[in-house]
Amino acid sequence: MSSIAVKLPLMYDSDGGYQMLRTLASTAHQNLKMLILTEPGERIMIPEYGVGLKRYLFENSHSGIESDISSKIHEQVRRYMPYIKIRHIAFDQQEIDRGILQMRINYSIPKLNFNSQLDIST
Repeated sequence: MSSIAVKLPLMYDSDGGYQMLRTLASTAHQNLKMLILTEPGERIMIPEYGVGLKRYLFENSHSGIESDISSKIHEQVRRYMPYIKIRHIAFDQQEIDRGILQMRINYSIPKLNFNSQLDIST
Protein backbone atom coordinates (compact mmCIF):
# COMPACT_ATOMS: atom_id res chain seq x y z
CA MET A 1 0.00 0.00 0.00
CA SER A 2 1.34 3.43 -0.86
CA SER A 3 1.90 6.17 1.70
CA ILE A 4 0.29 9.60 1.84
CA ALA A 5 2.32 11.45 4.49
CA VAL A 6 4.86 11.04 7.25
CA LYS A 7 3.38 10.22 10.66
CA LEU A 8 4.18 12.78 13.35
CA PRO A 9 6.02 12.77 15.65
CA LEU A 10 8.71 11.21 13.47
CA MET A 11 9.44 7.61 14.42
CA TYR A 12 11.33 4.89 12.63
CA ASP A 13 9.47 1.84 11.37
CA SER A 14 10.82 -1.71 11.35
CA ASP A 15 12.42 -1.18 7.92
CA GLY A 16 14.50 1.78 9.09
CA GLY A 17 12.35 4.39 7.35
CA TYR A 18 9.82 6.66 8.96
CA GLN A 19 6.33 5.52 9.93
CA MET A 20 3.84 6.68 7.33
CA LEU A 21 0.15 7.53 7.14
CA ARG A 22 -1.61 5.39 4.59
CA THR A 23 -5.20 6.69 4.55
CA LEU A 24 -6.81 10.04 3.82
CA ALA A 25 -8.72 9.84 7.10
CA SER A 26 -5.57 9.36 9.21
CA THR A 27 -3.84 12.18 7.35
CA ALA A 28 -6.80 14.51 7.94
CA HIS A 29 -6.81 13.54 11.64
CA GLN A 30 -3.13 14.41 11.97
CA ASN A 31 -3.59 17.66 10.04
CA LEU A 32 -6.49 18.70 12.28
CA LYS A 33 -4.39 18.04 15.37
CA MET A 34 -1.52 20.09 13.93
CA LEU A 35 -3.88 22.97 13.06
CA ILE A 36 -5.16 23.08 16.63
CA LEU A 37 -1.73 22.81 18.26
CA THR A 38 0.03 25.31 15.97
CA GLU A 39 0.58 28.85 17.23
CA PRO A 40 -0.20 31.72 14.83
CA GLY A 41 3.10 32.94 13.41
CA GLU A 42 4.74 29.53 13.74
CA ARG A 43 4.42 28.86 10.00
CA ILE A 44 6.41 31.59 8.32
CA MET A 45 4.62 31.50 4.97
CA ILE A 46 1.15 31.34 6.57
CA PRO A 47 1.43 33.49 9.72
CA GLU A 48 -2.30 33.40 10.54
CA TYR A 49 -2.41 29.55 10.49
CA GLY A 50 -3.14 27.88 13.82
CA VAL A 51 -5.55 28.02 16.74
CA GLY A 52 -2.93 29.02 19.34
CA LEU A 53 -4.05 27.05 22.39
CA LYS A 54 -1.04 28.12 24.47
CA ARG A 55 -2.37 31.66 24.51
CA TYR A 56 -5.49 30.45 26.31
CA LEU A 57 -3.51 28.51 28.91
CA PHE A 58 -2.02 31.69 30.33
CA GLU A 59 -5.25 33.67 30.42
CA ASN A 60 -7.33 33.88 33.56
CA SER A 61 -10.07 31.29 33.34
CA HIS A 62 -13.35 32.98 32.50
CA SER A 63 -16.78 31.83 31.46
CA GLY A 64 -16.19 32.64 27.79
CA ILE A 65 -12.88 30.81 27.32
CA GLU A 66 -14.57 27.68 25.93
CA SER A 67 -16.56 29.78 23.48
CA ASP A 68 -13.43 31.68 22.43
CA ILE A 69 -11.50 28.46 21.76
CA SER A 70 -14.44 26.84 19.95
CA SER A 71 -14.87 29.89 17.73
CA LYS A 72 -11.18 29.91 16.85
CA ILE A 73 -11.23 26.18 16.02
CA HIS A 74 -14.30 26.58 13.80
CA GLU A 75 -12.77 29.61 12.05
CA GLN A 76 -9.44 27.87 11.38
CA VAL A 77 -11.06 24.64 10.16
CA ARG A 78 -13.36 26.56 7.79
CA ARG A 79 -10.39 28.44 6.40
CA TYR A 80 -7.71 25.74 6.13
CA MET A 81 -9.55 22.41 6.23
CA PRO A 82 -13.01 23.03 4.74
CA TYR A 83 -13.46 19.32 4.00
CA ILE A 84 -13.77 18.70 7.76
CA LYS A 85 -17.03 19.43 9.58
CA ILE A 86 -16.76 20.02 13.32
CA ARG A 87 -19.75 18.32 14.95
CA HIS A 88 -19.13 19.08 18.64
CA ILE A 89 -16.41 20.40 20.94
CA ALA A 90 -16.57 19.40 24.61
CA PHE A 91 -14.35 20.74 27.39
CA ASP A 92 -13.54 19.20 30.77
CA GLN A 93 -14.47 22.10 33.06
CA GLN A 94 -12.81 20.59 36.15
CA GLU A 95 -9.50 20.45 34.32
CA ILE A 96 -9.85 24.04 33.06
CA ASP A 97 -10.33 25.15 36.67
CA ARG A 98 -7.01 23.41 37.49
CA GLY A 99 -5.22 25.12 34.58
CA ILE A 100 -5.32 22.11 32.25
CA LEU A 101 -7.08 22.31 28.92
CA GLN A 102 -8.75 19.06 27.87
CA MET A 103 -11.17 18.87 25.01
CA ARG A 104 -12.77 16.36 22.70
CA ILE A 105 -13.58 17.36 19.14
CA ASN A 106 -16.08 15.24 17.23
CA TYR A 107 -15.74 15.76 13.51
CA SER A 108 -16.64 14.22 10.18
CA ILE A 109 -15.29 14.17 6.65
CA PRO A 110 -18.48 13.89 4.59
CA LYS A 111 -16.79 13.05 1.28
CA LEU A 112 -15.09 10.06 2.92
CA ASN A 113 -18.16 9.10 4.97
CA PHE A 114 -15.84 9.23 8.00
CA ASN A 115 -16.55 10.23 11.61
CA SER A 116 -14.02 10.44 14.40
CA GLN A 117 -12.94 12.33 17.47
CA LEU A 118 -9.76 14.09 18.48
CA ASP A 119 -8.74 14.37 22.13
CA ILE A 120 -6.46 17.27 23.05
CA SER A 121 -4.83 17.81 26.43
CA THR A 122 -2.36 20.57 27.19
